[in-house]
Amino acid sequence: MISLMQLKNIVDGCGNLATIRLFHNYNKELQLISKVRLEICRDCKLFNNGTCDSNLEAPAVIDFKYYNEDRTKDKLYTGCSCNLNCKTLVIDESCPLGKWLSITI
Repeated sequence: MISLMQLKNIVDGCGNLATIRLFHNYNKELQLISKVRLEICRDCKLFNNGTCDSNLEAPAVIDFKYYNEDRTKDKLYTGCSCNLNCKTLVIDESCPLGKWLSITI
């Protein structure tokens, strides 16, 4: 089940994506962060047609906290099912495998 924080982040990410498509010079730093994150995602086993596939599993690369869940390195986890064009545009989002983490500004 999706949490309120996850829902907020989905809305924020899709809003950022829409804004960038309308105003190409909008927040270049965020666009660069998203580009790097998407490159990481495209090389991941969970990547499927622009989403992080919740039907696939892959191991976490580090120990970390994903929302309220402690994740363990090398343990298998499913994808989050997010649209990655949106998710990578949210500063405080993380990869469900720990391949990229939230950024505190």
